[in-house]
Amino acid sequence: MARTWDSYRPGYSMMDAVEEKPTVRASKFLAPSGTALLMLSALLASGTAVCGEECIRTAESLSDRLLDCEEHCTVHGQSATGSNECKDRCAKSVGFTSSRVKREEGKCKKACASSPGFMRFCAFTGTALMLCVVPLLGSYKGACRCDCCIGLGCSARVALFNIAWTSYGFSIMWALPSVLEDAGEVGGKVLFALTQATAMITMASSRVYADRASAGVPPAPGPTQMAIVGAPVAGPSNAELQQQIQELQQQVRELVKLQTLQASAAPSTAVPNVSPNGSNQF
Repeated sequence: MARTWDSYRPGYSMMDAVEEKPTVRASKFLAPSGTALLMLSALLASGTAVCGEECIRTAESLSDRLLDCEEHCTVHGQSATGSNECKDRCAKSVGFTSSRVKREEGKCKKACASSPGFMRFCAFTGTALMLCVVPLLGSYKGACRCDCCIGLGCSARVALFNIAWTSYGFSIMWALPSVLEDAGEVGGKVLFALTQATAMITMASSRVYADRASAGVPPAPGPTQMAIVGAPVAGPSNAELQQQIQELQQQVRELVKLQTLQASAAPSTAVPNVSPNGSNQF
């Protein structure tokens, strides 16, 4: 059942304004659930990326200590046999070698990606749920009607409908990357979420306009609009209009008949002209 004008008051969300149908109720559940799961996977991926950057920073710091020690040993001539002795001396002094630094860096990165399976599961589930929202919201009556093609001009409903499907098409390009990208990457998830959010908002707005038009509800008055108060003016019915047309046609026929009679009687009622000498002249 369509909502009345009282339902479109401040405080109601956009999804509350549209008609309560099973597709709308499903969208109200799928949209927040999918968004929450996708954001959870993005947070996990962000944490993995931050942890990996910390591993790289630690490894670079240890490598710099080794290089500084080796350069100091070589410059000051503390080694009699060459650079190999400096490397061994620095390894004993610092407590680790360059190969060990690389191994520890690899272990640290693997430890950062503690739950890649759970992250991909959240990304896949969230992506699948969000992909269902726009088709459900766009399945309202008259959604594919082209108002411009039938002479009604472009409307906000049609414009928002086209924007929604365009953004939805772009989001499909980032559906697989958001699921299959590395554990420390979030680019695909962010782009998919942004394009899907645009598509869902514009499609919900298009449905709001469609429900208002189908229910005969006028648009919300803005700051420059005036509210018209009073009962609507009722015009004549089709039967009354047909009767008025027939009466007008009858009057036209009578006028034509009267004009014909006057034209035929004009020669017989002509007045003769009298000449000055008294004779009649026609």
